[in-house]
Amino acid sequence: MSKKSPDIPMYQEMKDTPWITQARDMANRGYQGIIDNYDKVNVFSEPTQQSLQARVNALYNRAEGDFDRTYRDTMNKMANRNYSQFGTLNATPAAYRTDMENLSQQRKLADLSYNKALYYDQAVNNELQRRYNTLNMFNNLYQKGEVPYQQDVANWKLRNENLDRQYYNDLANSQSGFNWGDFATGALKGATTGFLTTGNPWGAVAGGVFGGLGGGFGNA
Repeated sequence: MSKKSPDIPMYQEMKDTPWITQARDMANRGYQGIIDNYDKVNVFSEPTQQSLQARVNALYNRAEGDFDRTYRDTMNKMANRNYSQFGTLNATPAAYRTDMENLSQQRKLADLSYNKALYYDQAVNNELQRRYNTLNMFNNLYQKGEVPYQQDVANWKLRNENLDRQYYNDLANSQSGFNWGDFATGALKGATTGFLTTGNPWGAVAGGVFGGLGGGFGNA
């Protein structure tokens, strides 16, 4: 009886290193961050809108207060000049100057309101950009999962190859005296004989199979 060949050893899967474990953790955090934020990027809640509007109002109110002080000071100085020059504030030249200055100041006030609207748009865009940057950060973290993923794929392939190895081990163990060396020798001899006697490659295949079986089991 031939000595039974040892079992074919199984492939060993690669275990996580500390670096890969960290990469998995970062990828998981990135994935969760994307899930939590991607559908909220362009949606401003009521508290967020109120916060943005309050920020804009604070700046506008300060600018408006500065305008009021400047306007009062300018108009008082103009009234003093008109009175000193004409002895009255109702003279035509004095009234004309006052009207022109009022028109100029009204334009400045209108510019303040326009700038307020522009600043609100800017505040919204800045908030959107911060959100996009945050989402991009989570996406970069998620990409750290590429290395663990490749490791998982490689280990999955090893598990499939181990299925084949386990099958051949089980096959060998189910036959008394099965010897892989005898099997290989018998297969080569059977294939050669099958081809020479039939001239048919299929005959060679069959001969190889049965020759292998004969070689493997003949000494049982």
